[in-house]
Amino acid sequence: MNKDILFQILKQKNHSELINILDEAWEMMITSQRDQIFYPYISEAVYNFPASPEKTIAAIKQFQKRTLAGDYYAPFDINSKNFSLG
Repeated sequence: MNKDILFQILKQKNHSELINILDEAWEMMITSQRDQIFYPYISEAVYNFPASPEKTIAAIKQFQKRTLAGDYYAPFDINSKNFSLG
């Protein structure tokens, strides 16, 4: 893929279209890729110190929500070769 051509096309997109592209890219990335790309943009907003009990509890609940949503695990297909009941 040619980066110059891609960015010429992206420059023609409106804000909403770019957000949709970012959303699709986010879904295809693993956590380490997300961290590398997006961390500089959210680090100040997410990591305010010193941490208060309220912020710590909120962070734990957010982590639980993301964990249950599968954000920290790579998806895989269950089939007859890797499935077992116990």
